[in-house]
Amino acid sequence: MEVLSQQLEDKKVDNYLNKYEEVVKKWESKSSSSGFSLSDITEMNSSNLELLSEANKLKGDETWSDSQLNRLSDVSMRFAKMLTKQYGSSMGDLDKSLNDLDKATKDFEKEMQKLKDMY
Repeated sequence: MEVLSQQLEDKKVDNYLNKYEEVVKKWESKSSSSGFSLSDITEMNSSNLELLSEANKLKGDETWSDSQLNRLSDVSMRFAKMLTKQYGSSMGDLDKSLNDLDKATKDFEKEMQKLKDMY
């Protein structure tokens, strides 16, 4: 009976890990191909909520094997790296856009000053 109970726990944990890894693979692929749109970010938030729901279905007293814990760690690390890569580049793009906007604003102010000086 105890062996059967452990097998059921293992299956629940493995099912959760499978779903988690599926989600991570999807976003890794999307991240490497074209980056994230606002729609993608919304979808990612939705899938993260679904994963949280799946995690909440685990009782919390399951015994995770070393291989399951290692897999959880590996998948979590991949997800974190993907987010860092994606949002790191997005932050760089944002910084560049803000610098471009600042330059355009200064150029506009110079042109306005020239017009004022002319009149």
